[in-house]
Amino acid sequence: MIRRIERSLGTSFGAILQKFIKELLRGKNGKNLDPDCAKKGIKNKPWICWWDVVLEKPFYEGEKMWKISVISIKSGPAYMDKDQVEHFSDRTKDAENRNYRPYLVLVYGKN
Repeated sequence: MIRRIERSLGTSFGAILQKFIKELLRGKNGKNLDPDCAKKGIKNKPWICWWDVVLEKPFYEGEKMWKISVISIKSGPAYMDKDQVEHFSDRTKDAENRNYRPYLVLVYGKN
């Protein structure tokens, strides 16, 4: 029961941070950018659905011009494990191939 309460608090904390970052950066949730994201029963949803915050404005990073930035926000009392890091890495490759700049925001840890 205590584990469930801890997970619930971590989820609530993450949801609040996600909303804050989205508002601060004037972004959108990836799930709101494609109607197929909301459909139930779709096995392979559009890639953009996975991203927590999407910034729809191009920017330069050195000589490179990115079309859009995508951000994944991870929060909670635990650290990312190897599988989570590999999954994020796969998602970043997909985003970069589309000329979208991926970012990971970590708000993890017990302190």
